[in-house]
Amino acid sequence: MSQRLIQILALTLCGLSLAAQEHQPLEKAVEVGEVIRRSLPELEGLPVAMTPDWKKPYLMTGDGTGVLVAPASGLAGMPKLEEGKEVGLGFLWALKVAPKVKGQVVPESGLWMMDIQNNDSTDSHRLAFLPLTLMKKGKAIHLRMHGRDKTLVHSVELIEYRRSSQVPIELDAELKEEHADLYLHLFGTHEAVIELGELE
Repeated sequence: MSQRLIQILALTLCGLSLAAQEHQPLEKAVEVGEVIRRSLPELEGLPVAMTPDWKKPYLMTGDGTGVLVAPASGLAGMPKLEEGKEVGLGFLWALKVAPKVKGQVVPESGLWMMDIQNNDSTDSHRLAFLPLTLMKKGKAIHLRMHGRDKTLVHSVELIEYRRSSQVPIELDAELKEEHADLYLHLFGTHEAVIELGELE
């Protein structure tokens, strides 16, 4: 693993700022996904059984942070949903940031955490990652983010949002005064908005 590849993921670790967001090409997202895959611990205690599709990740980086999302394997479009039943959507990895719920950033103790280490040195970087699912509640569809042992970290309602897409899940971000809004665009048909804050 090259030092440059680690820098793509880690940048300068200088704090929260997605104002200078950069949407990385698919090839780079696949490279970073491979780094994560090699270090990924065994996934036990997931809300539903699923594995990441490492051929279709999406990577966005900013000044000192980065977010990568990978859909669940075999998922090409909005899955068929049944009332109250969770369906696997994918996984989200984040460097130095985490979901902000009711004004508070979810602490490491409530998240899956993993370490990425550079083979060329002793440097390592700590990532939060969250399994993502979808659930139908009445006429609404909710994106649900989970911590360890199937703990529900956050749930947001999807809105219809049409756009062209190259991979099942794409990302955008907008910097606010005390947080960043992360936009997850699903299958070119729906969108979810999640607040991110700096992970201490």
